Amino acid sequence: MTQAADTCALVLHFSAAAFKPLVKKGIVYQFPSCRSTDADRSEPRYRVIRFYASQLFRILQQGGPYAQLAAKATLELLTIHLCTQFEPKNFNTLPEDLERRAIARRLLEYVEEHYTSKLTLEDLADYAQYNRTYVSTLFKQIVGINFHEYLTRVRFQHALNDLAITNDNLTDIALRNGFADLKTFNARFRATLQRTPAEYRASLSPDRVVDGMTRRFLAPDDPILQKKLAEYTHIGML
Repeated sequence: MTQAADTCALVLHFSAAAFKPLVKKGIVYQFPSCRSTDADRSEPRYRVIRFYASQLFRILQQGGPYAQLAAKATLELLTIHLCTQFEPKNFNTLPEDLERRAIARRLLEYVEEHYTSKLTLEDLADYAQYNRTYVSTLFKQIVGINFHEYLTRVRFQHALNDLAITNDNLTDIALRNGFADLKTFNARFRATLQRTPAEYRASLSPDRVVDGMTRRFLAPDDPILQKKLAEYTHIGML
């Protein structure tokens, strides 16, 4: 469960195994129509998703001898609901495409592990054991932005989080998150948020993060989380 600005988000990651009985090998399921807006988020089909998701979270949180069985059943109900209410689209995935995506995942994981260091495209290419041009092209095709921009965004996101949850000075935050110096950090901040890091930090209230640019994870017993779960699992929601 994460929180950003005035939004509380429960994020579910589905393993491909969840859809294994439904799809053939090499087929990817996507649900492009499962995107609610302010206008339709109260529709029953979206409320049911929130209901099952919160039930699943509570089952696993509470535990017990039948927790895994109950969680599996709830996940299957959620899967069925997704498939029947949101018109899944089937996409054939060629073996070479699967391989490229697997490489991309490794690259993203490497960036997440080493963003604090002086990371270069050459470092990434050496790690993946491919030439620099191939890695650069693959990164842009799969991620949608070039390596340098992605790396900067990762550093920026972590720096935003540090600004929100620590009292560390700006130089320490900049250097700790991979920026060359405070000047570079300030320039990125102004370009992205049209304000300085100090101004951003001053705008934060003690109990929340503004602008939706970063997030914090909520503990299972957090009152905000428990209130949301109670709201979503209330029978009236259905």
